[in-house]
Amino acid sequence: MNSNFPWLKFLVGIILFSFWHQLYDFFPSTWAAVLAEGEQESNFAHMKMLFYPYLLISCFDYYLRRRHHKFVGSSFFFARLLILVTVPWTFISVFYVPDALGIEFPTAIELYFSIIISWLGVYTAIILEKPLEKIEYGPALKSLLILFFASALIIYTSFSFRTPHFGFFEFHTHDSE
Repeated sequence: MNSNFPWLKFLVGIILFSFWHQLYDFFPSTWAAVLAEGEQESNFAHMKMLFYPYLLISCFDYYLRRRHHKFVGSSFFFARLLILVTVPWTFISVFYVPDALGIEFPTAIELYFSIIISWLGVYTAIILEKPLEKIEYGPALKSLLILFFASALIIYTSFSFRTPHFGFFEFHTHDSE
């Protein structure tokens, strides 16, 4: 076991993910639906449950670093943006691998598998921080990361109110007018 791994941050991430999973049950209102899964138990909602808690963890991490007078360069922010826009999609991709291979789990096993994948998502986000903070992000990449982050924020929020007019796995045809 790596003693340099921030296990407390990982535990907080798991707790926040779990809290986010139940947020709508605790506070059945619009704001909870926007931040959490709302009334749907979709994979997209689970991506939000990784996105928003990790965003909070990153804000708290920034606060702690500043409080202890540690330098926080722009690489901190852009590393976090890269993690926020990629890890939720990656962890859903891993979740779909058994289904892609034609494997269907019984409900109990799927629940355990989902929990493990969720933990893996939190772990991945945290383990990517140090190496990604060492990268010098150029202006073009910074601009793209800001665009991707803004896009993620928009879809995680707006799709809480209405889903897109075509599904992710459905064939989309354009109606001729």
